[in-house]
Amino acid sequence: MNLNFITNPKTNRKVSVHGKIGKSIIKEYFQYLNGGSYLSSPPKKIYEYDRKKILLFGGCFCPPHSGHFNIVKKNINNYDLILICAFKKGGEHKGRNKFTAEKNKEIFSKYVKELDLNKIKFISQKDSQAPYYYLIDFIKSKIRDLKSTQVDVVVGSDYKETSKKVLETIKNKLNKFNENSKLKIVERASESESSTKFFKAIENKNKEEMKKFIPIKENDELNKIITYILNIQHKKRRRRNDSKRQRTKSLFGTTKKLF
Repeated sequence: MNLNFITNPKTNRKVSVHGKIGKSIIKEYFQYLNGGSYLSSPPKKIYEYDRKKILLFGGCFCPPHSGHFNIVKKNINNYDLILICAFKKGGEHKGRNKFTAEKNKEIFSKYVKELDLNKIKFISQKDSQAPYYYLIDFIKSKIRDLKSTQVDVVVGSDYKETSKKVLETIKNKLNKFNENSKLKIVERASESESSTKFFKAIENKNKEEMKKFIPIKENDELNKIITYILNIQHKKRRRRNDSKRQRTKSLFGTTKKLF
């Protein structure tokens, strides 16, 4: 045990007992032992999501399109914070393996950068449960008093028939929060808000069709995003041993008759 250092209750860092701060901490500690109280009370844990109105938005987003963006844009002024979580396995279950969670997060980030970024936070999923469940469990761990915070969850209308159990589970989880917390089901507004059609346009390298699904109007920025998305799907990995094969071929590609 190193007796030359003591933990500062304000910063939770170790400081020298021979320094000004260290001596002050020891003095306050002895005062506390003699029936007094700390002159500087130890810091309380900060619960950054307490007493706020929060929207949880989880999904596959493989890839994100204007429909996803419009949900954020429409709700950003109605909430203190919107937490977005892309499914950890990305588009793996839909045969869109190249659109990983990180890639989908990057695309989504490009869409929302013109909005109030102080109200948007991307959460990286640590396990493979449904992103809605993960977000609710995540936010519960960050709130001291669940009843002080309103938490809403938004899901697509396709869950109404295909995943009724998921919706019931979400509702049950929300019962632990503020009585105003609710599940919000968003209807698909147009054909340009379909991940399936967007992915088909990407597969076919149809740039004009892709533009219908991307919520960016400025041409240069739009073209950059289209190129970025196409590279995710179509860029081939360079094989490491290509150069090695080339060298081998140059050495042994021709044979000389020795005898």
